[in-house]
Amino acid sequence: NHKYIKIDANDPSVAPYGYIIRTNFSFTGKIGVGGGYIRYQTTEKLLYNAVSTNNLDVKYVIQKVFRSLENTLSNTNLENFGHLNQTNNKIYPFTDFIPRYSTSSAVLVQGVKTSESPLLATIWSVVGFPLTSLAIPLWLEGGDNLPEIVAYNADIKNSPICKASLSFKEKCFPSVFGKNEANYINVTKLLNSDNSGYIQKITSIENKILEETFAFQQKLAGKKTNKQDINEFYLWLNSYIKEQYKTNFDYWL
Repeated sequence: NHKYIKIDANDPSVAPYGYIIRTNFSFTGKIGVGGGYIRYQTTEKLLYNAVSTNNLDVKYVIQKVFRSLENTLSNTNLENFGHLNQTNNKIYPFTDFIPRYSTSSAVLVQGVKTSESPLLATIWSVVGFPLTSLAIPLWLEGGDNLPEIVAYNADIKNSPICKASLSFKEKCFPSVFGKNEANYINVTKLLNSDNSGYIQKITSIENKILEETFAFQQKLAGKKTNKQDINEFYLWLNSYIKEQYKTNFDYWL
């Protein structure tokens, strides 16, 4: 805890494919110390596959990396259970996947081009458990007026989207004794043949958000001032997500 070492993603000797992956262990420290080795291997596999097929983009990182159900050490991919009916209640050990039981959020910062204002960098915030929450775009240029669904609500002592995520998460981990709830997940609550799993419904809702946001980003890139446009987009996000959660989950945000 007394020094740091800078790693340059533009240096091909340390980042031959243009990216750097880090989890909970140090490449410059003692071998075998720390954690996250399995999660590192999984992330490395996912990013390499994406880069080598020219598929690495915002959607891929959010939906395939943040919500990865793969463990490279055990050669397990829980998506393979997606053919099961939702009533099957397939319980499976949930250890050393990229999202852990304890994972509380995920964030992706999407930068801007040289000619664009840094105030328009997009923060894709997944507030709450990534497997049961969705990505919401935010901009510094929007100021303090965050979307109601993602902002802290004093009445519930949480943000509405996070509270929903934790409520859904609880249903995915059925064991209530000891610490087992952190080790076993009901996979069919996430994915099933009826397309009623949390990941399936969230992805459907999120795809529309991604589509509308990408179009909005193009609009922002050609403007000098954008705060009003961003606040109007936030209003649409609030309305759309509230309606979708009511329709898909019978849940009022």
